[in-house]
Amino acid sequence: MRVRITISLLALALGACATDSNRAGTSNDYEQGLRAEAAKNYPTAREAFQRALANARSGSASPQYVSAVTYNLGRMTGYLCDYAQAESLLVESLKLEQALAKPGPGNITKRLSELARLSYDMGKFAESVAYFERAVPELERLGVLKEDPVGYARFLEDYADAAEKGGDIARADMLMQRAAAIRTEHTGRRATFRPVYYREACGKYR
Repeated sequence: MRVRITISLLALALGACATDSNRAGTSNDYEQGLRAEAAKNYPTAREAFQRALANARSGSASPQYVSAVTYNLGRMTGYLCDYAQAESLLVESLKLEQALAKPGPGNITKRLSELARLSYDMGKFAESVAYFERAVPELERLGVLKEDPVGYARFLEDYADAAEKGGDIARADMLMQRAAAIRTEHTGRRATFRPVYYREACGKYR
């Protein structure tokens, strides 16, 4: 699976697909949420994902599907400035994914990446650094340096920013140097994807 599909910082994350019998009763809301998100209509997206999650929890939805809906609802909730609830949902989706016998490729990394960015915007820099640190080896294992090196350089720069604000200047300098080296090695390339930052999305709804 291509990295740009499987990691949240580099893609519009669709999460795990539902294959259970419950999907017919929830997929319309889920798909409406994805369409609304693509149109940057985050209030409508959140409402749709809320309905999908309520239906999933009351029915016999698979754990993979519940994880996916919880993850997407968490992101939309954060985009609409409710950081505390967004954090709770994203942590829940991470736990759900980790509990699966076979987590989807990159799904855990997507959740770590979102929590890293959200924690940063909440001013929880130590937590942000910890999430970034856990995501890095998985991103590299998934081939991000080949698929989207400039996007990865941006990720490392965000990681460095969190480290600096958390007081770890040595780590920040090391990360910035590596990001610069990646950019130099891939001069002329552009990032394939740019993450949605919670602070930027939220700023439109304050």
